[in-house]
Amino acid sequence: MFCCLLLALATTPADARPRTSEPTISTEADAPPPSADLTEVVEAAELGNRGDRKGAIKLLDGVLARRPDHAEARLLRGLQHYLLGHSEEAIVDLSEALPGGRYEESLAETNFDEVTNATYVLDLGGTRATGAAMLVALHVRAKDLDEATEVLDYALDRHGETASLLAADAYLRHARGDDSAWARLTEAVRASRGEGFVQAIVAELSARDAEAVPSDVYAWLESSGDWKTPYNRAVAELKAGRHAQCVATIAGGLGANPGHQKLLELGYRCAARSDRGRADTWLEGLGGPRRAPAGDVLAHADLCRTAGDDKRAEALIDGLPRRLDAGSARRASTFLIDLLLTRGDVGRALRVADGTAPDADARVAHALIQQGEVETALRLLERACPMLAGEPSHQSCMQLLQWARTN
Repeated sequence: MFCCLLLALATTPADARPRTSEPTISTEADAPPPSADLTEVVEAAELGNRGDRKGAIKLLDGVLARRPDHAEARLLRGLQHYLLGHSEEAIVDLSEALPGGRYEESLAETNFDEVTNATYVLDLGGTRATGAAMLVALHVRAKDLDEATEVLDYALDRHGETASLLAADAYLRHARGDDSAWARLTEAVRASRGEGFVQAIVAELSARDAEAVPSDVYAWLESSGDWKTPYNRAVAELKAGRHAQCVATIAGGLGANPGHQKLLELGYRCAARSDRGRADTWLEGLGGPRRAPAGDVLAHADLCRTAGDDKRAEALIDGLPRRLDAGSARRASTFLIDLLLTRGDVGRALRVADGTAPDADARVAHALIQQGEVETALRLLERACPMLAGEPSHQSCMQLLQWARTN
């Protein structure tokens, strides 16, 4: 029985388009076996679709060694190189497979007879449009905008405004500083059926210029489950000090990507400085204070302290790992000592004063002197003051030490 396999040679299965013409009906008896080259191209495409791009390239290398003019093999190899980040190799293969005489010759010679007889259908039209879009992007990244323009014009003339080519056009316009790039990108999104190339271009441009992304483009990316888009936007908001907006952006990203580690980490960083409720929730998702950056936990504790929740602030500091880098350890000790002194718990503050934060230890000594415990304060100051040499608080510490020695 005749069977038909639709082979997707683009970035995702969504890039493949079935032929619109009616299939040829034949029997197994009168269908000749596929050629070895075609079989290996089909196998390479299947490997690529499963993510084994290096395996696909190895097979295609063999086909092209026998038939250097095999346009489908060269096109597919160019796509695999692009997806692996092999820019130079991708440019060579796609430039050879797509434009000029080779392109026209391939269209004339490939009439699907061999493909149909072998019971395979290769989606050349859709794949070539995606390949051309990739080639445009590669030339843009190489800062060869004139070459990118030539390839784009050529492809648009032959394939029309496909989603991938619209995205490539937006990419090129953005590189030229053309404000119409975002409108073009919106057209690409509206025409898209979830093509991987379109998603990648939208995500890249969104990362470069997060605040300029049109709302409908951003919503499309969010709905596609792309975590990098909310992440990049939140990074920009964090850098600008817009912590509340950052929290809202991450909350939306986590809605589509529940429990995503990087989103949780960035979200906690923003929430620790603006939103106690979210901070508590996301810290729990990270695994508690021991699993989060100490600086963010300290910011969270300070947020709680400002809100009057000293108990929660103290619990956060107590939850930090016992081994911290020197800077974080000093900040944590300073925070806890100052919190205890504000609460009037000088006894516990003294137990915390272990030399990690000598300036805070000096404040404990001052509190002890006020309580009349001069000898205990003296021992604390004799350790703390030398450690403050070269720091602004050194002089005041030495003055307090001198007073303790003479009283």
